[in-house]
Amino acid sequence: MKIELNISKKHLYILTALVIVFAGLIFVLAAVDKTKGWHSSNDVEVTIGTTAYSLQDAISQGKIGGENFMDKIQTGIIGTCASGSATSSGTVNFPVAFSAIPIIILSVSEEGSNSGCTSARITARSASSFSWNSWVGSSGVACDCIYWMAIEP
Repeated sequence: MKIELNISKKHLYILTALVIVFAGLIFVLAAVDKTKGWHSSNDVEVTIGTTAYSLQDAISQGKIGGENFMDKIQTGIIGTCASGSATSSGTVNFPVAFSAIPIIILSVSEEGSNSGCTSARITARSASSFSWNSWVGSSGVACDCIYWMAIEP
């Protein structure tokens, strides 16, 4: 007795798609608590180092690698956003010194007068502060405000 199957590529693709959908359904159904529906973030436990947290606590406390990653980010505003209030140069002292020299990002805002600086540059940086200058072309010009973000690498 000879049995011959004529299966085309189209049928193989359909079968593969069905297997993937079926596997996805099994995964989704496994994540559902039959009495409460979906698992809440308080039901999922995350262990960082030797300390166990609910997923919700780990997210709300910013725990990554046993450290609070929000301690590694500081932000601020130079000036009040009134016309020229940021002056054309200065130094910002971080509220809390970093343990390493941070990466610093500056963003110029001319929301007060729209006639001041067009760029700002970092001229020096350390774990506790950074200095900056603001410019239009090659001339030092005051900004309305400069937003900054420092991130410890």
